[in-house]
Amino acid sequence: EKNRDADIAKDFYDKSVEAFQNIVTLYEPTKIYLLPQNKPTNWGFNLLVSDAHVGATIKDSLFGEQYNKDVYLERVKSWMDVIEKGHQKFGTFRYLNIISNGDGLDGFNGYTTRGGHKLVQDLSNQEQFDLYVKSHIDFFHTLVQEGFAEKIRFIASTNSNHGGGFEYTAARAVEIFLNAKYPDIETIVSKTFIYHVISGKHVAVISHGKDQEFQKQGLP
Repeated sequence: EKNRDADIAKDFYDKSVEAFQNIVTLYEPTKIYLLPQNKPTNWGFNLLVSDAHVGATIKDSLFGEQYNKDVYLERVKSWMDVIEKGHQKFGTFRYLNIISNGDGLDGFNGYTTRGGHKLVQDLSNQEQFDLYVKSHIDFFHTLVQEGFAEKIRFIASTNSNHGGGFEYTAARAVEIFLNAKYPDIETIVSKTFIYHVISGKHVAVISHGKDQEFQKQGLP
């Protein structure tokens, strides 16, 4: 009886070893994707981005801080990280407002669009424009693919002391692309100093704080 049990155990062992060897040598693993969080929610999400100052650079900082193209692109990634964490916590948002609240571009020809204020920049006008537009296109493309919200909106304040008409041009380029590529994304590119948007029962009043022409001090 003991010999019979030993033979059965040995046969099981031999077959198990052979099966495991087949797994190791022959099995092609398949990536397991996490199930998306599609639970609908009544929550909305406002991502507020202000003073990105694309094109600005910091040199010889007293405190060792740096700012340049690479730092800006890392911060764009952090926008996505914030939204993703909110989505994991609350579910699929009813609406997702991406609010670019002024001074997205540092200035034109090395000056603010008001003129008279020389700026430290490491990107040309064309490079500022391209970086702003392409980074926003990549960002919205990712938002659409991930399905974070039922409704996505691009809201841009362009009446600002650094960006002004230059920022309006760049934001309009983003708007035109989104309207053509993703017509379900609502776009609002505002030239007024103070304006508002309505999301469900909520009203948000938006302003950069310093206008493109007159104010010397920002709103308190």
